Amino acid sequence: GELDTRVELESDAAFIGWDLVCLGRSAAGERFSQGRIRQAIAVTREGVPLFIERASFEGGDALLASPVGLNGAVVFGTFIAALSVVPDAMLSACREVATRVNEDAGDAAGETGVTRMRGCLVGRYRGASAQCARAYFARLWCVVRPLAIGLDAVAPRIWNT
Repeated sequence: GELDTRVELESDAAFIGWDLVCLGRSAAGERFSQGRIRQAIAVTREGVPLFIERASFEGGDALLASPVGLNGAVVFGTFIAALSVVPDAMLSACREVATRVNEDAGDAAGETGVTRMRGCLVGRYRGASAQCARAYFARLWCVVRPLAIGLDAVAPRIWNT
């Protein structure tokens, strides 16, 4: 499979989105042992790169189990908020979400983290549960949306389908 996400922003535009990847059907006991997946994510503002990431995994590759790779996780994801400014308060609030979501999930918790880059807030998930990853990214969205664009964090109806 090949996943290619490109977001091109004008000067004052904002973007909030996430990308989740599940390798195999783990509930059915299947593992990603064959094939290949390539992923590319690029966010630019007026042609200037803000965030670029590429990943490539072969089924059964040692990188899937390595701590510098997926560390045995079957789900990984990236949350990106491309904003003209990422204030300290937003970064702190998102880091608090990462801590709370891991405490709430208990044994199902994955590894989470949030960082700020020039013009972007980036959240990460690596773990065993697409549901936990989605819940984590939805909580980040609930923090970022009001602070970034001044609108309440009312979940879109499509999230319920």
